[in-house]
Amino acid sequence: MRTMDLFIAITSFLLVNSLPFPNDDAVAVVWQFPNTTWIENLAVRQTGDILCTSLSRDAVFMVNPFKHTESTVVHFEPGNGALGIAEISNDVFVVVTCQVDLATSSGVPGSAAAWTLDMNAWTLGADDAVTLIASLTDVGLPDGVVALSEPGVVLIADAGKGLVWKLDANTGQYTIVIEDDIFISSNPHIPLGVDGVHIVNEYIVFHQPRRQHPRPRVHRYGRRSDG
Repeated sequence: MRTMDLFIAITSFLLVNSLPFPNDDAVAVVWQFPNTTWIENLAVRQTGDILCTSLSRDAVFMVNPFKHTESTVVHFEPGNGALGIAEISNDVFVVVTCQVDLATSSGVPGSAAAWTLDMNAWTLGADDAVTLIASLTDVGLPDGVVALSEPGVVLIADAGKGLVWKLDANTGQYTIVIEDDIFISSNPHIPLGVDGVHIVNEYIVFHQPRRQHPRPRVHRYGRRSDG
């Protein structure tokens, strides 16, 4: 979980990677959010638009990096901050939300939920593109989300409990797939376990504040393999 107190500058990674360093012209601010806006995660649509989840504003925003504009995609109930987001099919995303006590960096028990955001059905000013998948009452603080190859299935990093969950967006069923001490916070001042999560070459690569860790291997359905 990463605080962005002033603004978020979204850059064109393709442009940055295509130019030799140093080159200050390769980085440009495409949109600046108001002060105190907390942007947690991003997902890039095939159109190039950037979906931004906001913990502090309980919403998902869409930034057009070409026109330098921002639109509100959906507002969740007050206090239900938007955290992780991942695309599970063409322009369809899973978004996780939770009520978060920022003073203690902890999720309110029983408040986590997962939603389907169908951008194919989205129109400006309407919230009908969002559908509840499941109330994640057993999840402490959901954050990073990554899609698996199995249609509609994602892994969810639980920063509150130090677990990785597997969620089937088709059925709403979710279960623990990785439970290991390496995912639990070792910092009493930052009680956050695994938060950011990605899959690279069959490895789950994750972010955890101030802790070194190996890379648990996973196969395409998300169950751990130590081989």
